[in-house]
Amino acid sequence: MVLVAKKQFGQHFLINRHIASFLASRVDRPSAVIEIGPGTGNLTSALLENDNVLKVLAFEKDSSLLEDLRIKFSHYEERFVLYEEDAELINVPNLVQGLGPNSKSLMLIANLPYNVGTTILLNFVYHIASFSKLTVMLQSEVVDRLTAKFGCKDYGKISVLSQSQCHVREIMKIGPNNFHPRQKVDSSIVEFVPKENLLTTEEYKVLLNFASVILRFRRKTLANNLKNSVYDQFVDKISSYVSLQSRSEDLTVDAIVGLVKAMLEWGLRI
Repeated sequence: MVLVAKKQFGQHFLINRHIASFLASRVDRPSAVIEIGPGTGNLTSALLENDNVLKVLAFEKDSSLLEDLRIKFSHYEERFVLYEEDAELINVPNLVQGLGPNSKSLMLIANLPYNVGTTILLNFVYHIASFSKLTVMLQSEVVDRLTAKFGCKDYGKISVLSQSQCHVREIMKIGPNNFHPRQKVDSSIVEFVPKENLLTTEEYKVLLNFASVILRFRRKTLANNLKNSVYDQFVDKISSYVSLQSRSEDLTVDAIVGLVKAMLEWGLRI
């Protein structure tokens, strides 16, 4: 297969088979695995060689790669299912329902496209209750934001959204030479394990909006960020929880989640 990466798909093919094997080894219990952007199939091969992988559901948007992938993995029959579909549009609940008994342990293992990787990832974080683990590769600068703690320059909305639902940790940094074409930045493998007490759908939706409001200008005070927002009606009550003069970037994930839950108890509707 000739390696021709297409910028419109954010393609960067993983060519280091040792890294592909390491990613596949994160499947440490019998599980169905979703893979985004199988590309030339290096990670797919490593996954299918792992006996813990019951089935690989691969989503590939680039139609020029489909035929080669089907031929390459035809001997795996029902263990490999290939979808020609935009990963940004995956309906996770429908996908999980269609898996039946195989959905009891489900993982996402993927080298995500650079241009839409965060959007794809946050869709799976939103539905993390259906997964035992998400292990993905992204640009290191994005992983720094996903794992950032309050008060850090990288702390922001995606830090709060991911850490509110998951234990998030960077596992390994990957140099630019491990991809075709060679990348200009480092990548990292990052892993998400669901927390025991997940947010309700309503809580997460409010968190999505609230985090956007208060962390859009994260160095401004909470009082300034809340002005003229739907949350302005609760400033007096919020002030009994945290100082309105605090910078938004100094609020912990737990503090932000606590405010979301409190405002819903106070009658917030969005």
